[in-house]
Amino acid sequence: MKPSDDPTSTVIGPPLGLAIVLLAIGLVLLTGKLLARRLSRRLPQMSDLAGRTTVPGAVVVGSLVSRATLKTIRVDAGDGVVRLDEQLFGDLAGAVDHLIVLVLIASMTWLVIRVVHVVTRAVVKGVTGSRGVGSTRAKRARTQVMLVNRVVTALAVVIALGWMLFTFDAVRGIGAGVLASAGLFGIIAGVAAQKAIGNLFSGVILAFGDALHVDDVIVVDGYWGKVEDLTLNTVVLQVWDGRRLVLPVSYFTERPYENWTIRDEAIIGAVFLRVDWTVPVADLRTRLSDFVRAHPLWDGEVWNLAVTDVQENGLVEVRALMSAADGSAAFDLRCAVREELIAWIREHHPDSLPRVRADFLPEPA
Repeated sequence: MKPSDDPTSTVIGPPLGLAIVLLAIGLVLLTGKLLARRLSRRLPQMSDLAGRTTVPGAVVVGSLVSRATLKTIRVDAGDGVVRLDEQLFGDLAGAVDHLIVLVLIASMTWLVIRVVHVVTRAVVKGVTGSRGVGSTRAKRARTQVMLVNRVVTALAVVIALGWMLFTFDAVRGIGAGVLASAGLFGIIAGVAAQKAIGNLFSGVILAFGDALHVDDVIVVDGYWGKVEDLTLNTVVLQVWDGRRLVLPVSYFTERPYENWTIRDEAIIGAVFLRVDWTVPVADLRTRLSDFVRAHPLWDGEVWNLAVTDVQENGLVEVRALMSAADGSAAFDLRCAVREELIAWIREHHPDSLPRVRADFLPEPA
């Protein structure tokens, strides 16, 4: 076909066609950048979204414009009119078009992940600003956002890889055989991955429930620490001495554990002393009151001292209670109270220190 035979085609030379493609991509990138900057100025709350989606959005639009331009513009090849991509790349035109499709799929996946990340961050920021960082609702939101980000990222990547693979004719050709054996493979995989799948569902239940959140202070098998991370498979506990205890999420759905901050971070600590019967309880209570009220870790809510038990070895058990803003402060306050009461008894009433009494009867004559 000659150039004049198709009145609907725009016939240009290859250099001009390539220049049009590059110009179109440049205009798209420049327009996207200007729009993002203008949006950030007009709507400051959208600045994070505009800043994080500008590059992937520009790649998406640039890929679409490139593909449309290369396939739409017709150029004069001397012996006829051909598409611009055929003139520029010859036999490699199909490969170049395939590469652009792969870039488009990857950039769309990148854009979706960025949008979800920005939206979830905005949700957490709004909840934290209205409720406070340490509130139960804020911790629940952070935990759920972490899970949503990871699930969406994993799904987006898997879907994108599958989409990319099915753009290859060879992969599409063996699809029928793969689907035919999928039933048997699914049964085998289901049996083999039964425990892993159960652990996965346990992670979802744990993250979207109210039993455990990131930054909660818990006690597991005698280990006291803070929940540092919660994934679909594991819970990472930062122990008080800096170690990390990694447990499967199924542990927390099958076994009991202590959560000190499930509703409110404020907690009451207890200190137990075993002393002699001669201890002046009233004076000890006064000393506890003076010390706790002057201590910066006390939250001003609860303090008390009571004799809670009489033991068979001739000692009495005294329990001192004091409240603090969170589990860490309560632990430090308990240590300080214990040291103070021991020092006060040793200095002012040494006769009340623990002792064992025994009567020695004279031997019969």
